[in-house]
Amino acid sequence: AIHLHGYNFKVTETDGGEIPEAGQWPETTVHMPTGSTRTVEFVANEPGDWVMHCHMLHHVMTQMGHDFGNMIGVNTEGLNKKIRKFVPGYMVMGQDGMGDMGDMGMAVPKNSLPMVGGPGQYDYITMGGMFTILKVRDELPADGSEPGWYKSPPGTLAEVAPADDLRRDGIDLPKDLPKTAAVRPPPKGEAWCGPVPPTKTPLLAKNEVTARIKVQ
Repeated sequence: AIHLHGYNFKVTETDGGEIPEAGQWPETTVHMPTGSTRTVEFVANEPGDWVMHCHMLHHVMTQMGHDFGNMIGVNTEGLNKKIRKFVPGYMVMGQDGMGDMGDMGMAVPKNSLPMVGGPGQYDYITMGGMFTILKVRDELPADGSEPGWYKSPPGTLAEVAPADDLRRDGIDLPKDLPKTAAVRPPPKGEAWCGPVPPTKTPLLAKNEVTARIKVQ
């Protein structure tokens, strides 16, 4: 299921042939059966960096947990300790959401894929599975080079308030308030799965067969 942000489109053709215009309708997600193709059309008239990614949960999170229900709110007390007997450093996730887990660089079991992401213009971008960015510009570089991140027009993003404005509104921030850490790009030759620890710990597990273990 391929989903595109920022636009809607029409599916105009499949591997079985063209779809008559009367049979087309606007969509933002198109389902892709295995081994098939879909042709979509839209007018790229909204400049920006638009995410295109998979909307099927077991593709977004490639641990392939088909048989699990929604983990939000689940009581996982004591589960970390049990699983760490077999996977040192394991952290249970899902009960509070998973948006920040990809940049923690924790080890994962063999024969599985971690949540991967990468450095974005403003912060770390979390996304496992299929993920790409559609870049739309009013004018593309004549030499076909990478246009870089889209620069949002002035006034469309929140900005850091000057200290005088904060004091005027009765807000007094501590001088030692920690600032958000900058996102570091991955070293050459290493897969990206969050900030690289000083120990250079491998961030992606090798695809090897792992014995099935029953957690007591």
